[in-house]
Amino acid sequence: MKNGVKESIATVVFQKLEDFAAYGFNKSHAACYAMIAYRTAYLKAHYPAEFMAALMNSDSGIIDRITIEVEECQRMGLTVMAPDINESFAGFAVVKDTSNVRWGLSAIKNVGAEIAEEIVRERKRNGPYVDLADFLGRIKSHAFNKKTVEALVKAGALDRFEDRSKLVGNLDVLVMYNKHVQHELARNQTSLFDVGPSIVTQKVELRMVEEVPVSLLMSWEKELLGLYVSSHPAKLFYDHFAPYVTKVSTIPTFEDGAMVKIAGVISVVKQIFTKKKNEPMAFVRVEDPSSSLECVVFPKMFTQVRLKLNPDAMVLIMGKVSQRKREESENVEYSVLVDGVISFVEDDIPGLTAMLARGGWEEGGGEREGKGQGAEVVLEKTGSSTVHRAATDGVSIVVPQSPTHDMIAKLRDIFRAHPGRAPVFLLVESGGAIRKVSTEYAVDLSREVIGSIGEVVGVENVKV
Repeated sequence: MKNGVKESIATVVFQKLEDFAAYGFNKSHAACYAMIAYRTAYLKAHYPAEFMAALMNSDSGIIDRITIEVEECQRMGLTVMAPDINESFAGFAVVKDTSNVRWGLSAIKNVGAEIAEEIVRERKRNGPYVDLADFLGRIKSHAFNKKTVEALVKAGALDRFEDRSKLVGNLDVLVMYNKHVQHELARNQTSLFDVGPSIVTQKVELRMVEEVPVSLLMSWEKELLGLYVSSHPAKLFYDHFAPYVTKVSTIPTFEDGAMVKIAGVISVVKQIFTKKKNEPMAFVRVEDPSSSLECVVFPKMFTQVRLKLNPDAMVLIMGKVSQRKREESENVEYSVLVDGVISFVEDDIPGLTAMLARGGWEEGGGEREGKGQGAEVVLEKTGSSTVHRAATDGVSIVVPQSPTHDMIAKLRDIFRAHPGRAPVFLLVESGGAIRKVSTEYAVDLSREVIGSIGEVVGVENVKV
């Protein structure tokens, strides 16, 4: 108090010191902490990849910790790579002659320590696995079953041998091949090479299967590893949307209340009920390739968009930046208060890109779902051609998959300069069909207007 500190503050501070003194000021305890802190700091500074691999091994199975440590690796410039049958060990390890950390085989859900160690032991004993048949023929373990093979495939451990989609569609073939080789070995009581060269040299005959969407491949990976490692589903669309949305990592540079659009993948949805009226609302964490951010969906908005808020869903979100200081701290937490949500799949990306490019989905009159704005209509397909059912309901413009900013700006100027009663639609190719995307514009259907639009996109791309 003589130093000018208020009595109430001094009392609180002293109480904290008194509680902490119960263990914090023990000299032997403090000495051990200091020693461990020094050693770990030294290792992290001079052997960063090895240190982080060891740290992840100590936290293996605790996905929240692993997620933090993977993010720390990225901050340090280290690459954490998906599991690989020829480079992964049972636990996390550094790839030889690199600073890359490989995901451990036993850290894959449904791959036990026994089979992980057998795979590594066989590889050390007889060299890397040459191909798919070689790998399947050399693993001798009762733990090598369909569940294990499926986990290895979906986590990406066999990507070096074959496309992941094809392997998933042939899981039964992989397991049967392994059992066949082991049966022949047991029957002949001899080495695999004495049984007959055809067993080890023949290829595994895989059926042709339908290609799995990249977003589904990524969701499998996240299910088995706990997070996205080899890629991120947001990369499917982020390059398309990047000029029109805000990077999540840059949200802290915006002022409180600023309007932003973000695009990403939902990782967590936490629904709660308000204290006053017991209404449902949600906290939604959204990830893009740069970072993740919490989005707050208040009750009124939640009732409109709740069906779109699912883990692994790809979403466009519009809202206001919110800054909040933590109690007893100068740290500021940032979030987005949600005003609108569009969920989509891969086939919708071109149409949404066109919508964003022309400035749609703006606050106060822009395109919004459920209001007839931004709605998409798949047109009829007849054989290899598409029937444009737009001739009687306005003007439809065939937009290239990658419209330039100049093209969009010129079209917008034409629409604004010639308002009328004919609605304007964009026709965007997506998934082998044509999607009809409405806009907020309506124009006068004069020859002058049609001619001006034709000069920008080509006369053949204007449907009246």
